[in-house]
Amino acid sequence: MANMVKPHPQIFKTALHALQVAPREAVFVGDRVHEDVAGAKRIGMRGVWKEPTDRQRFPDVTPDAQILHPHELMAILGF
Repeated sequence: MANMVKPHPQIFKTALHALQVAPREAVFVGDRVHEDVAGAKRIGMRGVWKEPTDRQRFPDVTPDAQILHPHELMAILGF
């Protein structure tokens, strides 16, 4: 796995395996749409974009949610 980088599926699968969590039970939060959000969604995880205010939109990737601040994540998760 030394040469793999996100969005390679094995990166996400290795993390899920280590945490003993199924993809449908996990949420990945990242600031890079293609590497983080699309990569997570590709294997069945929810992908949340921690969107910088000056970032452009990406029509080819639809995050499950978008946040500007980490504290917004709790509401998205239902807490």
